[in-house]
Amino acid sequence: MALYHLTLAAVNQSKVARFPGAPKALLAVASAAAEPGPIRRLALMVACNVAACAEGRNALIDAGAVVSVSGILLAPSHDNVDLEEWCVSAMYAMSRGSLRFRGLARAAGADRALRRVVADEGGGVRREMARKTLRAMRGDLDDEDGGGGGEFNDLTGSSAECGDGEDCGGSIVSDGLMSFRRRQRELGVSSCGNTAEF
Repeated sequence: MALYHLTLAAVNQSKVARFPGAPKALLAVASAAAEPGPIRRLALMVACNVAACAEGRNALIDAGAVVSVSGILLAPSHDNVDLEEWCVSAMYAMSRGSLRFRGLARAAGADRALRRVVADEGGGVRREMARKTLRAMRGDLDDEDGGGGGEFNDLTGSSAECGDGEDCGGSIVSDGLMSFRRRQRELGVSSCGNTAEF
């Protein structure tokens, strides 16, 4: 949980991405079926935060995140909706502006898992993220609503890029999955600005 809060700050996202072995370690924990669900979920949450910056996306993709996360989504015994949400969030985050993602996701069979999520009528934001990720895999996300402006907008309507061309800080997951905030409030966990630089 400490890593999750630390990686809400953009400067820490890059530091985790550059730390030797960190992306592979996160993916190893997230993919380990022997690990408890909450630990796997936290590893995916940190990966989603790291993927909020271009350096983090590249580091995760280099570490095999597309294959790992697709494998979790495609697992036949997969019945944990929370874990599915974070997997979809990670795929959505990695799809942002990455041409490499398209080929890797197709090769990993991510489209099958994402179509299953899109078909889920009760999917909410998770369903919308899966839909947008599928569109990114096809390469037609920039043409949504005939805009064709080439600017990628996330689910909150904010641009994925800041004005100076750098990625904005924050969390794909925090921006997209309101259900997480709702669960935090129910558990009495504060989500207000618990970030620090290390």
